[in-house]
Parts: sequence; structure tokens; C-alpha cells
Amino acid sequence: MSMNVFENEWVIIENHKKYLYVCFKENNDMELDIQSAKKIIDDSLKFTNSKIFPVINDIKNMPSHTREVREFFAGQASRSAVANAILVSNTFNRVMASFFLSLSKPLIPTKIFSDREKAVEWLSKFSS
Repeated sequence: MSMNVFENEWVIIENHKKYLYVCFKENNDMELDIQSAKKIIDDSLKFTNSKIFPVINDIKNMPSHTREVREFFAGQASRSAVANAILVSNTFNRVMASFFLSLSKPLIPTKIFSDREKAVEWLSKFSS
């Protein structure tokens, strides 16, 4: 499978043609601020030439962040995806993702997964 990859200081983004896979890098000593969150979305849109994809967000290494960042990802940042599968790797990630969903109310279909293949299967409903 042909795949393009983009990387910045916060994330690695893989374009799998039918979906994007976004994985946070290990920056646990840094807090993700709103400017950096906006840069992630802007870089993603540049990487895809503004094409909107379903997205898997792997949050296992997501750094601490503010409420403003959560609200940005749930709201304004939704312009960068048609659906969002949040991939978790442990109970802490699941609790964090559930908290995000209950408080921030994403504007696009969003679901939590612990299995990447099931996330890909769910996202296939949103692929063009």
C-alpha cells in the first residue's frame, strides 16, 4: 500500500488514501497549547492539500492540554475531518477520551476504539 507520511514536532500523520492516521509523538514533558493544536490542524490540511478525510487519532502519547485545546479539537478543528476515531491504548486514555466526548461534544461523528482495525472499519462508512 502506498502511503505518504508527514511529521511535525507534535504528531506523525500517515495518509492511507481512505483515512488519515494521526499519532502523537512522545512529548510528555510539554503541554499542548492552543497555538500548537492549531498548527497540527493547519499542517494536516497542508499535507492533504485541504482534502478532508476520516481520521484515526491515536492518543496514547497525547500530552497534557488545556480545556481550550479540547474545545478547539471538538469544534473548529472539525473542519479537518469527516469523522474521528479516537484510538486508545489503556484505561487512562479511554477515560480521557470519554471525558472529551462528554464535555466537548464534537461536531463530527466521533467514537472511541481500542482496536485499530475496528476503527478503520467504522471509518470506512465515511470514506468517499
